[in-house]
Amino acid sequence: MGKKQKQQQKQKQQIEEYPLHERNFITLTKNAPTTVPDNSNNLNKYQTINVMTYNILAQCLIHRELYPYCKEKNTLKLSYRSKLFMKEFESLQPDIATFQEVDNFNEIYIKFFINLGYDYKYIKKQIKEKVYQHGICILWKKEKFSEIQYNGFLFDESPLVTPTEITPITGNTGQVLALKFNVNEEDIKKKFSNIENEKLRNLKIEQYKLENEMGIIISNHHLYWKPNAKYEKLRQIYVLLNNIYSLKNKIEIEKSINYNSVCEEINKIESAVERKHLNKWPVLMCGDFNTTPDQALYKLITEHKLTESECQDLEPIIENDVKVTSDLLSTTYLIEKIKEFPIGKSSYGSYRDNDPNHTINPNWNNKIEYFKGEPTYTTYCTWKGTLDYVFLMDDNKFKYNDKNISENFKDISFQPTYLTVRKNLNIPNSNLLEPGLPNLSYPSDHICLMNEIDIFH
Repeated sequence: MGKKQKQQQKQKQQIEEYPLHERNFITLTKNAPTTVPDNSNNLNKYQTINVMTYNILAQCLIHRELYPYCKEKNTLKLSYRSKLFMKEFESLQPDIATFQEVDNFNEIYIKFFINLGYDYKYIKKQIKEKVYQHGICILWKKEKFSEIQYNGFLFDESPLVTPTEITPITGNTGQVLALKFNVNEEDIKKKFSNIENEKLRNLKIEQYKLENEMGIIISNHHLYWKPNAKYEKLRQIYVLLNNIYSLKNKIEIEKSINYNSVCEEINKIESAVERKHLNKWPVLMCGDFNTTPDQALYKLITEHKLTESECQDLEPIIENDVKVTSDLLSTTYLIEKIKEFPIGKSSYGSYRDNDPNHTINPNWNNKIEYFKGEPTYTTYCTWKGTLDYVFLMDDNKFKYNDKNISENFKDISFQPTYLTVRKNLNIPNSNLLEPGLPNLSYPSDHICLMNEIDIFH
C-alpha cells in the first residue's frame, strides 16, 4: 500500500471513529449585533476575525451519575473525547478561542495547539495554595497576533470585593489578554526609505506604527456555578469589568506616552509634527457566565436596566445559621458600579432571528417564551439552557476613572473602533443531541460558539 493510500485510509478511519456532525455558518441578515452607531458613514473595514468560546468539559469533573444517558462506553472517556475535541477544533481553527474547564492541558493539548500555529495563556482554578486540575485558556494564531499585555487573576483575591461568610470562596479565575494585529514591518520601512536622516526615518516609522496599530482585548472566565449564587456572579462581573478596563486604560496610556515622546523627538529635527488619531482597541468579553438570558445579570450586562424585583433577585442568600461579621457590599452598590462600565452586545443575541430551523429547548413549557434572540440552549445535558456568550463591548464613549488620564492623554485623541457580527456558527438541532451531551459526535456537554466579526474604524 502506497503512502497516499495509507493517509486516505487513516483519514477514513478517523471519520468512522470520531464522527463529527458538520456545522455551518449562518449569515446574519436580521438584527446583527453591532457597536456601530446609527447613521454612521464612511467607516473602513480593518479586519475580519473568527472568535470561539467553548466549555470543553474537564475530565476531572465528570461523574457518571451526572450523565446517566451516556450508554456508549466511549462518550465519557478522555481518550475518546480529547481526540474528538481536537478534530472539531482543527476543522474550525478560529483566530482566537477561549476555553473553560480545561484539564490535561500540558499532557494532551499543548503540542496539538502549537502544531496548528497557536500560542496560549492558561490558568488553573485555585483556592489559596490549592491548585485544581482544570482551568481556563485563551488561544490565538501567532501568524495573526502578538501578545501585548496579559492579566490572569483570581476573583476571590480582588481588592475590590472579597468573599465573606455568605459569599463563598469560589476558586474561579479570569483572564484579560491584549493582542496586536501583526503587520508587515518591511512594507512600513519602504514607506520611509526616502528619508536620508536615519534617526528621523526611524522616528517616522515608529510614529506611523503607533498611529496605525490595531489590536483587540479578549477576556475569558468561568463564573461561579451555583444557580442561586446570583450575588456572587454579580460580584465577579464587577471584578471582571474592572480588570478589563484597567488593562485597556493602561495600554492607551502607554501608547499615548510613547506617541508624545516620538512626536517630541521628531519636533527636534523638523519644525512641525503632524499628529493623527490613535486607534481604540475593541473588547470581547467571552466565557461561561452560568447565567441564562432571562436572568437579571444578563439584562444588567446588556441593558443596564433592572426592575426593583430584578434587583432583589441579585441579593445574597443568607442562611439562618450564618452570622455575618464582615462588611458586605450592597447589591445596589455593585449594580451601580457595573452600570459605570459599557454595555455588552451578545454575539448570538439575534441567532433565532436568523436560524428559523433552531429547535426550541425541549425543557421549555410550550406556553412560555423564556427569552428571544439567543439560542435556547448552549449546554445540553440533564439540564438544558444557554450559559455561554461572547459580548461585544460598546465602549467607544467610555472613559475609565483615572485621575492621571488628562495629563497622559495630552494632545492625543483616539478614534473609535466598531464591531459587527456577520456570521454565527449554527447551533445543532436537538435531535442530534438527544438524549444529552456528550455523545459520540460532540465531546462536551456544552456546544462551542463561534462568530465571524468585522472590525471597522
